[in-house]
Amino acid sequence: MKKSKFFELLSSFNKKQLQELSKLIKNNEEENLIGLFNYLSIHIPSKSNDTVFSREAVLRNLYKNKLDEKNYKIY
Repeated sequence: MKKSKFFELLSSFNKKQLQELSKLIKNNEEENLIGLFNYLSIHIPSKSNDTVFSREAVLRNLYKNKLDEKNYKIY
């Protein structure tokens, strides 16, 4: 995920720009978009390690209440 253009763009935003984008996204009713933005906006400024941005970590965070760990595998 760290190599995506979306991630690069978000990483380049300053705090004020992230706040403005947050307002715009929160007006959207798409839960997945809001959840993804919230997750990334917490971890991007802190320059978290790569495991936080792995596909598995992001999906686990977005769908933590909807997944059955025993039957779920990320490809």
